Amino acid sequence: MQRIGQWCLALLIGCLLGVQNARAQSAIEFTAQSVEYYFGESLDFSASFTSRPVILEGYVFYQVGDDPRTWVYEGEITPGQLDVHVALDNQNQPQAFRPIRYWFRIASDHGDFFESPVYHFTYEDNRFTWQQAQLAPFTLLWHSGQPADATRLLAAARASVLRLQALLPLPEPQPLTLRVYNQPADLERAAVLAHYPWAAGHMPPGQGVLLFALGPDVEAQVQQEVAHQMLYDGLGASGYANLPAWLRAGIAYGLASDGQAATAELQTAAAAGSLLPLYTLCQALPGEGAQAQLALQQSAALVRYLLQRFNTAGFGVLVEAYARSGDCINATQAAFGVDLLQLEQDWYQASFASHSVWPQVQWRALAAAAGVAALLWGLMRLAARGGAHHG
Repeated sequence: MQRIGQWCLALLIGCLLGVQNARAQSAIEFTAQSVEYYFGESLDFSASFTSRPVILEGYVFYQVGDDPRTWVYEGEITPGQLDVHVALDNQNQPQAFRPIRYWFRIASDHGDFFESPVYHFTYEDNRFTWQQAQLAPFTLLWHSGQPADATRLLAAARASVLRLQALLPLPEPQPLTLRVYNQPADLERAAVLAHYPWAAGHMPPGQGVLLFALGPDVEAQVQQEVAHQMLYDGLGASGYANLPAWLRAGIAYGLASDGQAATAELQTAAAAGSLLPLYTLCQALPGEGAQAQLALQQSAALVRYLLQRFNTAGFGVLVEAYARSGDCINATQAAFGVDLLQLEQDWYQASFASHSVWPQVQWRALAAAAGVAALLWGLMRLAARGGAHHG
């Protein structure tokens, strides 16, 4: 009997709450909403509503992309209207080119809260009037220049796809936006707001938007960045990350570079003993300057050598081995039966036979490696003696 009474009481409370909620919902209606923004500077949200109770407070809530954080800002209430101005700074800048979902909440003088539906917009760079051209899967946006420039850049993107698919069995890239700025400073501002670090001269793939500035080398840059994107799409995020930096860069840079011109510069570097040891290019390439350019040229030259020596089928096996293991030195052992150090010497002898391979090796690194090897050998000997004494 007591349980029946408790159940009835719970049912009655639920009904009363339902009636109160229904009354609250019928007491207000959001009739319109909008958002305006100036890229990198401010967001302005507005909502119109009808309400029987007096509204005392109003807020906007929003989330950017996959970021779980929710930003909340209080606005100004006037009869039937909520306006929220958000000044942007380094602490609350939304990530550029990402979708933003937002909603409004208002509070009445009776303590009731009313929430709007959820709305969406994409945080684009609206500092310029953009023109658009398409060549699937690419959409090119530009704000300065001639339509012929757009045609030329889309052709470069498509050429990169075809050249890379001739080397590796990669699928078509996912839909990709190529945004071309007139001035490098405008591109740099967008890159900062998009959270694009410029590692070794290129931006991270997987974002869906690539940024460029008009210039004499923009076509080559388009080809390189599209190649990185294709590798990312085809191998997945982890497979792409497992590739050594020299292999990623060598594939992308090699598609867009002049191998003959680079060979002359590499010959000069080899004669001076200034080529970079390949093991130093496993994790990352130098970020800028002459060393960065040399690293790109070396990487592309080694990729060309591997293609000539093992053909496209063997090169595909190598890329797959790296994508699975991520072992910069030893993945080539599984693919070709030799480790990276031996392949580097083979490439050097084939390309720069008149120069010794050893000037490019850092003797301090070799000494350190030899010291580690000697220590391991000593520990093994001690363990062997201990085992013999125990027996």
